[in-house]
Amino acid sequence: MDKSESKDILKFSIIATSVIVILVLLFSTNIIENALISFTAKSTNALLNLFGVRTSLRGNTIALLSGTQMKLQIIPDCTGIYPFIIMVGFILAYPSKLKNKLLGILFGGILSLLVNYIRLITLIVVAEKSYDTFQYLHIFIWQTTFIILVIFYFLWWINWSKKTQKKIKAKI
Repeated sequence: MDKSESKDILKFSIIATSVIVILVLLFSTNIIENALISFTAKSTNALLNLFGVRTSLRGNTIALLSGTQMKLQIIPDCTGIYPFIIMVGFILAYPSKLKNKLLGILFGGILSLLVNYIRLITLIVVAEKSYDTFQYLHIFIWQTTFIILVIFYFLWWINWSKKTQKKIKAKI
């Protein structure tokens, strides 16, 4: 690795870390955090009922009305905001056109939201049957999977962004 590459990696790391810290602080303010939690709890509960899973919602707690009858409190980590923030930090730190960055964040945000709903719904459906399996999936499988998906998406986005820029240069 030459000096220029080392400098680029350091620059990427500083920008990505700064963006991530700023966004975490911003999204940790009570107003934004509570809005995200409330939205996640209400929308997840609605989706569960739509798919035939009997639940009730009290505040930010989803209660299963059958099976284990677990009560699951929706907390900031349940919103999927942190993997999304990491993705945004990576994309903004990578040297690319602003349009590509904005499209990457928009598409990544939609994808992140969908993955988070799949995560929440599968976890709650499993929780209806088995607390132990829920715990295992929640702690080991889904958290790891979400971070891996963010990394894969970022790598895909880099490739897409480079191809897009090459197409623009080829037209000129």
